[in-house]
Amino acid sequence: MPKPQLKTLTADDGTAFRDLDHDQRMAPFEDPRRTPADRADDLVSRLSLAEKVVTCHGWRKTYVESTETAAGVIPGMRDAWPSVSGRT
Repeated sequence: MPKPQLKTLTADDGTAFRDLDHDQRMAPFEDPRRTPADRADDLVSRLSLAEKVVTCHGWRKTYVESTETAAGVIPGMRDAWPSVSGRT
């Protein structure tokens, strides 16, 4: 399946932004006027527990290949990210 193309849009106030989540609205993490810390905070708040763990520990490949291993290492991981097989 092809990935959607990134578009540069213009907010109502004239601020140009890249629509990274493809929702036609400027989310806080897309707002170039915000500080990098504010944008990062917004992005992290949108991640599930499993996505945060995978991002912090670089376990994505291992986790996707072996749900049992990751679920055994991190209690509650299977509940936090139940449909692992569909994610890459």
